[in-house]
Amino acid sequence: MSKSKLVIMRGASGVGKTTFVDKYLLDNEYHKTTVFRTNDYFMQNGVFVFNKEKLSQAHTDCFARFIRHVESIGSNELLILDNTNMNLWEISPYIMFAEVHGIQFQIIDLMWKSGINALAKRNFHGAKFG
Repeated sequence: MSKSKLVIMRGASGVGKTTFVDKYLLDNEYHKTTVFRTNDYFMQNGVFVFNKEKLSQAHTDCFARFIRHVESIGSNELLILDNTNMNLWEISPYIMFAEVHGIQFQIIDLMWKSGINALAKRNFHGAKFG
């Protein structure tokens, strides 16, 4: 049985998920921490270049990276899924895969921590609010 844990961040673009991860989750008692972000797909030479038409492909890539990683890890690792995860269908494959591998999971929900105007100002994906 694995002592690893999957933390699933949940919240609208701009709510502060990545800031929360960086501030509160990276320094922990686990031997290793790995963060999975769909946004990584859009990084080109250190610059974020978002393309809405490739979002589905980016999510597929993120899940594939997660699968490959889980199949190769030992125990005592913190896995963090840092995507919006607004719908159950977005997180259920991660949860099912983690459970099959004996990995506990926790969902941290920051859905509307900030007001809608603040979210709209901070998001850089072109997500529509309101």
